[in-house]
Amino acid sequence: MLALRNQRTISQPVSVFGFGFWSGRDVHLEFRPATPDSGITFVRTDAGEARIKAVVANRIETPRRTTLSYGRASVEMVEHVMAAFAGMQIDNCEVWVDEAEMPGCDGSSMPFVEALRQAVEARPREVDYRVALGSALARGKQMSDAVAQFVAAAQMAPEQPELEARVLKPLLDICDWDRVEASLARLERLAHSEPAELWTRRVHPWVALALPMSAAMRHEISRQHALRIAARAAAMPALRRKPRERGPRLRIGYVSADLRSHPVAQLAAGLFERHDRARFEITAYSLSGDDGSEHRKRLRAAFEHFVDAEDMPPAALAQRIADDGIDIAIDLTGYTGRAPTEVFALRPAPLQVGYLGFPGPMQAHFIDYLIADAVVAPASELDTITEAVVHMPGSYQANDDRQPTAQATPTRAQAGLPDAGFVFCCFNQNYKIERSVFGAWMRMLAAVPGSVLWLFQSNTEAEPNLRAAAAAQGIDPARLVFARWARRPEHLARQRLADLFLDTHTCNAHGGVVELPSVHGHATGSASSQDSPPTPRSFGLDNEMTLADSWFAALDQRPFISGNLRWTTRVVGVHLDGHHTWIQLEFDEHPGSSFVLHLTPWAGLLDAVKIIRNQIVRGHF
Repeated sequence: MLALRNQRTISQPVSVFGFGFWSGRDVHLEFRPATPDSGITFVRTDAGEARIKAVVANRIETPRRTTLSYGRASVEMVEHVMAAFAGMQIDNCEVWVDEAEMPGCDGSSMPFVEALRQAVEARPREVDYRVALGSALARGKQMSDAVAQFVAAAQMAPEQPELEARVLKPLLDICDWDRVEASLARLERLAHSEPAELWTRRVHPWVALALPMSAAMRHEISRQHALRIAARAAAMPALRRKPRERGPRLRIGYVSADLRSHPVAQLAAGLFERHDRARFEITAYSLSGDDGSEHRKRLRAAFEHFVDAEDMPPAALAQRIADDGIDIAIDLTGYTGRAPTEVFALRPAPLQVGYLGFPGPMQAHFIDYLIADAVVAPASELDTITEAVVHMPGSYQANDDRQPTAQATPTRAQAGLPDAGFVFCCFNQNYKIERSVFGAWMRMLAAVPGSVLWLFQSNTEAEPNLRAAAAAQGIDPARLVFARWARRPEHLARQRLADLFLDTHTCNAHGGVVELPSVHGHATGSASSQDSPPTPRSFGLDNEMTLADSWFAALDQRPFISGNLRWTTRVVGVHLDGHHTWIQLEFDEHPGSSFVLHLTPWAGLLDAVKIIRNQIVRGHF
């Protein structure tokens, strides 16, 4: 029997009351502490205290719910309870319940998390419990509460600097810029006073991509992270190597935690489908479960072999890749999500490549190549990047041309937009929005009467913070419109209502930039001036180019701008006339030289961007 990793239980019994969604009857549930290695056990008090262990062998197929059964007893709707255990990292617990169905409560796992929280509060000095609770709260989008738990854990264990790394992401999520900027300033000070092995533990490489820090800091954070991963992998069993047989085709293995309804899969599905099967044998190693989505079904069909590796420990998965004789293993996840990095540290394939999921160098000696472009790996950084860089022409990012889009476009009212007025939009996740960028957006709203800014609400706590920031700059908070989550076909269709897409700066739209014609912009260094006009950044940034730049550059496979030029623009006029929009831009470097964007709905913007870009490259400005 596989030993449980954490061996955690609760400190005292806690109760939950609700009703069954299917039965409609009242249900009483009590969580009780359990002994080590006992796992999760459901006890039916109404059926002679029949015990049903939460193991795969006891799962039975039932429509639209998860059911466990042993002997003549069963329990239904256990998925939210099990999710709460996973979020709280509780391995051993007894669940005493007086019905065959778990209480539905609000239809989520959060009521069970709240009940289990009482066990944490009873042992307030338990750092692991604080971290587990914070993780569960973050998954439930209760970011402020999650931050409080992570901060408490970090204060209890100052000798564990990695606990601080958990704080920054939820602060970014809720746009708490004061605390983010204070944390970043402290990190920069520590980078000069602490050994790299120590200060780099205070921020995760994925979070570092969203912070306005130097490339040198980001690279060192990733490098030290890779060294720690390699040390963990060194303690794992060595792989059993067997003689490799050279077949007629090259064997390529894609390893990812995102082969589901996820941006990585949405971008790369067409890439997988277009492999020449006469030359390549492609295998997927999926670290994510089957979410039942159309994307998952399409991905299964795209690969010649599809290995469900969700429950495989790193050493077992690495051994499977080696046994499959994979010639090139491609890491599509990098330092994100359920990163399979230990797998690559074990070196299961002769050649190992990083691509797509982590848009930056991993700085890992076990990753041989990085597939990138001039944005992901600028020429000025190549000497400090560990991987050998393969620069793709234009953009490194694969984009799928078969994503379904709903035919019907919602009305402006249905989307929460006013009946009239120019619509600026940014559907990036809220953690990507920086104070300086938001300030530039507010000055654009001030310059365009009646316009609104249409944002995606990736969590509810960011909305009041952003509205307050708008009010602080003299903008009516009602001019911020927040789009709720929608299925991807409907999400793509509603973007037809937007007039101009505004990208973020440090961490860009990535996959989102291909969803609609867009011009990206961000504040320049002078954008904080209260009397300066709106300053969306222009169409080439030397070493600060964005992923949007690389995508636009790929339109005709030519450089976006040559030399070490920095171009900035000012919006000096906006005119709306029925279905047409004119935006007049003036280049800071050439006062008096302006260019007018004539935007027709939807199609004209890309042409305008190409025209401007070509004019710049040809030296006309």
